[in-house]
Amino acid sequence: GGGSGGKVQTVTVTGTEMRFTPAELTLAPGRYRFHFVNAGTTYHDLGIYPGGGGRSLSTREAAAGQSIDLDVVKLATGTYRMECHEPGHLPAGMKGTIAVRKPS
Repeated sequence: GGGSGGKVQTVTVTGTEMRFTPAELTLAPGRYRFHFVNAGTTYHDLGIYPGGGGRSLSTREAAAGQSIDLDVVKLATGTYRMECHEPGHLPAGMKGTIAVRKPS
């Protein structure tokens, strides 16, 4: 243990039909637990992906009306993507961006 920046912060993202709210997040580098609220009427998932591509850092699926916590992710400075990979949802615009930068 020890050191700074060990605290896990919770970020809530709400999913409805073909959108995440908020769709754009700006966070400081650190450890985050994404709390995903499915306020839609069908299954949605929330995945956190590196901006340059690659496997998700964490993904969880929620049924309609369900709220779930993703695994804690460590976000370094850079850009990340939020995506729903239910069939047809990503092409329909169910995505968002996370900009991670040190506070000025």
